[in-house]
Parts: sequence; structure tokens; C-alpha cells
Amino acid sequence: MYKADIGINAGVIWRLLSEKGELSIREIGEYTHFQESFIC
Repeated sequence: MYKADIGINAGVIWRLLSEKGELSIREIGEYTHFQESFIC
């Protein structure tokens, strides 16, 4: 994975948490369709 992709995906998670508040890893995966191993 490229550094730019990591930054973009981190931004997606950051914005999600900013909008929704505290979420579990499972919930983040459901909203973003990212695999759990990617989120952790």
C-alpha cells in the first residue's frame, strides 16, 4: 500500500469518527468496508 493511500484511508476513518463519535472496530469496518486487519 502506498503512503498516500494510507493517508487517504486514515482521513476517511478520522472523518467518520468526527461525525459519528466513538465507534468499535467492527462498526468502522461496517461503515468503511475496510477489513479489520487494516483498521487495527
